Amino acid sequence: SRKEFLKVEERYCKILGIKPTTAEFYQIGYIPCNGISSSLWENGYKHNEYAELNLENIHNRFLFPSYSLTGGINTFYFKRNDYSDQPIWIARHYNNSDLYGADKCNSRLNYIMLVKGIDNVLTCTKTHISNVVAFTDVDSLTMEQIGFLKSFENVIMAFDNDESGRKMAAKVKK
Repeated sequence: SRKEFLKVEERYCKILGIKPTTAEFYQIGYIPCNGISSSLWENGYKHNEYAELNLENIHNRFLFPSYSLTGGINTFYFKRNDYSDQPIWIARHYNNSDLYGADKCNSRLNYIMLVKGIDNVLTCTKTHISNVVAFTDVDSLTMEQIGFLKSFENVIMAFDNDESGRKMAAKVKK
C-alpha cells in the first residue's frame, strides 16, 4: 500500500541520512513483498522499460533507477532492505556504460566528481556536493563513459583508498 511505502521510504531516508527531497530527486523507491511489476507501474515506468528484465525475485528492496543523458533508463539497481543472505545489490542492465547520476549533472559547471557506488553519490548530495557520478561496475570502463568525463574541464576522483579504489583510479587515469 502507499502508506506502507511512505513509512519504509521515510525510514530508509533516515537510515541513509538523506532527505526525502533527495530520494525524490534520484527517484529512489521501494519494492514491497507483493511484487515489482505493480510497483514500477504505479511509479510511472512503462512496461517496455522493464518487461525483458528478470525481476521475479525482486522484492523488499529499494529501487535506484539510472537514466541516460537522453532520459531513457539505463539500469535499475535494487538494494536489499534487510540483513538476509541475499546479495546487497542487484542490477538489471540496459546499458553497461552506466554512470549513476550522469543525467543529474550540470554541463555548465567545469568539474565532475567521480565516486564508486550509488551510496557515495548520496553521501556527496548530503554535503551539498553536486555534479557527482558513480561507477557501478569497476571492471567496465567504456569509451562512452570516458567521453562523458572528458566533457568536463576537471575530473575529481574520490575513490576509497583500498585495492579496488586504486585499481579504478589507475584505470581512469590511463
